[in-house]
Amino acid sequence: MPRRSDVHLTVRIIERLAPRERQYAICDARVTGLMVLVHPSGRKAFAVRYVTAGGVRRNKTLATAPGSRARPWKTPASGPRRC
Repeated sequence: MPRRSDVHLTVRIIERLAPRERQYAICDARVTGLMVLVHPSGRKAFAVRYVTAGGVRRNKTLATAPGSRARPWKTPASGPRRC
């Protein structure tokens, strides 16, 4: 389970988050359940923590956060693609 801390998440704070040896989470103090996950690779992602009807805690990743060093999903195409 990632370690967590509660702060007011802003773009400036998210950009300044540095990767550590293990994944960690920074939770937003204003929005319950919203957090930024910081991976050892430098990738940052917005996620929501929620509890299912059965009482199981889960995280759902929403999007890549600004200031992330994540690689793009696809490389730009060199030209038009044909089927």
